[in-house]
Amino acid sequence: MHRVRGDGVLLPPRWLSFVGRSDFRQTGDEFLGHSKELGGLEPGHRMLDAGCGIGRMANQLADYPVGGSCEGFDVGRKMLVTIRLTL
Repeated sequence: MHRVRGDGVLLPPRWLSFVGRSDFRQTGDEFLGHSKELGGLEPGHRMLDAGCGIGRMANQLADYPVGGSCEGFDVGRKMLVTIRLTL
């Protein structure tokens, strides 16, 4: 069952998180920052998220400026079902 934070953000179930117990949104923000600063990610770029899991990066990229895209893949079927529901 999905959870909804106080700000209305739909979060995946905790049992699907294999990255640790960190905050879903905060961790996504952190790695979006790394992608911009270290990887040179800019609006209009395309990103491939190998091992996308439950969508920490895709969730943050949905709020990123328009024009680019993010594709992801993962071996965990339940994770992919979850990411489709949260985006």
